[in-house]
Amino acid sequence: MNSILGNICYTLPISLFVFMTPLSQTGLAGPVVVGNGGDAVFCKKDADHPEFDGTYSLDYLLTFRSSNGNSDVVEPRDFESSAARIRKLLRKVPDLSYAFELFMRDLWNLDDPSRSRFWQEAAYGIIDLEDERMVRKLPPNCRSGSEQRSEIIQAVVRFERPGAIIYEFDPETLEDLRATSALQESFLLVHEWLWDVTDDPLTVRKVNRYLHSTHAEEHSKEEFRRALENFGLAASPSSFKSVCFRTPAIREFIVESMQSPCDDIEAEDLQERNTPFKNRLKLLPQDIPALRNGDFHGLSRLYSVVLSDHGINHIDEAAFLGVNSLNFLDLSNNNLKRVSPSTLDGINVKSLDFSNNKLSSFPARLFAKTYLDSPGTDTRLNLANNRIKNLPKNIEGPFGPHTYWNVIDLRNNLLEEVPDWLCNTKGAVVNLRGNPLNDEAQEKILECRSVEF
Repeated sequence: MNSILGNICYTLPISLFVFMTPLSQTGLAGPVVVGNGGDAVFCKKDADHPEFDGTYSLDYLLTFRSSNGNSDVVEPRDFESSAARIRKLLRKVPDLSYAFELFMRDLWNLDDPSRSRFWQEAAYGIIDLEDERMVRKLPPNCRSGSEQRSEIIQAVVRFERPGAIIYEFDPETLEDLRATSALQESFLLVHEWLWDVTDDPLTVRKVNRYLHSTHAEEHSKEEFRRALENFGLAASPSSFKSVCFRTPAIREFIVESMQSPCDDIEAEDLQERNTPFKNRLKLLPQDIPALRNGDFHGLSRLYSVVLSDHGINHIDEAAFLGVNSLNFLDLSNNNLKRVSPSTLDGINVKSLDFSNNKLSSFPARLFAKTYLDSPGTDTRLNLANNRIKNLPKNIEGPFGPHTYWNVIDLRNNLLEEVPDWLCNTKGAVVNLRGNPLNDEAQEKILECRSVEF
C-alpha cells in the first residue's frame, strides 16, 4: 500500500467500489480502447514534470504540444467565455454552428427529462465503457504503478435514445476539472458536443484542440473549413433545415429575397454579407400561427427581426437558435400566452418588444439575461399591455440578482405586487402605470427612484 501511495501520479476514485480500466497491460505499448464520453486524468507534478498538476481532460493531454507548451491554446476566463468564443468561430460553418447551439441549449438540463437532452448525476462515479481509441502515451507524472499504467476517470457517458440524448456525469470529477482551470472544463464539454457531429474519437480530439487554439481564430472561413476536413470533420448537411421546410411566410421571404428556389438555397448562401435582405427581416402583417424550430437557421447575420401583427400564438424553443447577431426583436401585437425561458439563449438582444400580447407571466431568465458584453449598453424590454399578474420573485443573471435592461415597460398589466429586485435595477427606468398595485407595493416603489407608477 505504501508503494502505491508513494507514486507520483494516481487516479481519482469514481465510485464507492472503485472501477478503473487500465489502458494497456504493458504501459501503453499500442492502440487501446477507452471509454465513450469525456475522460479525465489526475496528474501530480514533480521536479522532472512540473507542467501538469491537477485533473485534466484526456483530450488536452493527448493533444498537448511539448514543443510550445501549448502556448497556442487559448486560456478562457470561464466556460461561458470559451463557449462564446467557439460560437463566433463556428459562424464560419453554419451547419456546425446550429449543432453547437442545440447542444448548448440543454447543457446542464438536470430537471426536465422531456427535453431532447438530459443530464443525470452519477454520484458514485461511472464505469468505463471501453470504446474510445487512444494511441498516445500520457505524461509520466500522469501514470501510476510499477508498470506505469494510465488509468482514466470517466467523467461523462453519453447514451442515445430515440429522440433524446442522456448524459451521465460524475459531478466530483467535473468540479476537479474546473478547479484545475476553465480550459479543462471547456475541453471536456466541447468533446461531448463533437460526438454530435462525428463518431471518430481521434477526430474529436484533433478538432477539440483546434477549436481551442489561436489558429482557428486566425484562419479565414475557407481555411477553417479545410482544417476541419483535414481532421476528418465535414459539415453535415443533415443539420441544416432546408428552406423548403420552414414556416411558409419565412420560407417565402427567403426565397423572394434570394431569388432562388428553396431547394437551391444552402446554409452558405444565407451567410453571405451581401444577402438581399441586408440583415433585416420585416414582414407585412399576415397570418403566422407559429414560429418553428430552425425557421431562422443559417440567418446568423440577422440584426433586426420585426414580426408584429401576425397572430403568432406559439414560438418553438429553438426557433431563433443560431441567430447570434440579433439585436432588435419585435413580436408585438400577437397572441402569445407564453414565452420559453430558452427562446433567446445566446442572443445579444438589445431591444425586445412583446407588448400587446396575452402573456400572463414572463421568464426570470429573460429579465436577468441580456447577454451583453457591456452592462452600459442601451437596452429596452417592452411588456406593456399584456395580462401579467406576477413577476419572478428572484432573478439571477450574469451581473447578479438584478436586471440590466435600461428600460422595462410594464404598463397596463395586472400586477398587484412587485418583487424586491425591481428596486435594484441599477438606474433602469421601470414603468408600472396602469397596474392595480396594492398598498404595500405602492409603498415599496415609493422608495425606488427609477420606478414610475
